[in-house]
Amino acid sequence: MPPNLKSIITKEDEERLNAFQPVRKTVNNQPVLLTPNGDCLLNLTQQEADRFLELQDRLRADSALPTAFAAPRYAPASGFSLVKNRAVPNGTPSFFPAGPDNYPSDP
Repeated sequence: MPPNLKSIITKEDEERLNAFQPVRKTVNNQPVLLTPNGDCLLNLTQQEADRFLELQDRLRADSALPTAFAAPRYAPASGFSLVKNRAVPNGTPSFFPAGPDNYPSDP
């Protein structure tokens, strides 16, 4: 049975994640990778975890470039839209990795 996230994240882990650093742990003899983007990956080998982090970092860096394509519905905006009777925050979807270099600045 997979571990419960609340039971495995310590204050130190939370500080690392808030500093945009991944956290690698072994819980119940299962390797766990926590990413700053909110991903929790179980049972990856060291090479698979490194590759995942590399690809996620490339996606994050490339999405911050001015030449990167972004659909008009992902334009930075505030507020919410109704999608199938539920409120969805406007802006970039959560599956795009966030990092310190691609947070919108305050005007």
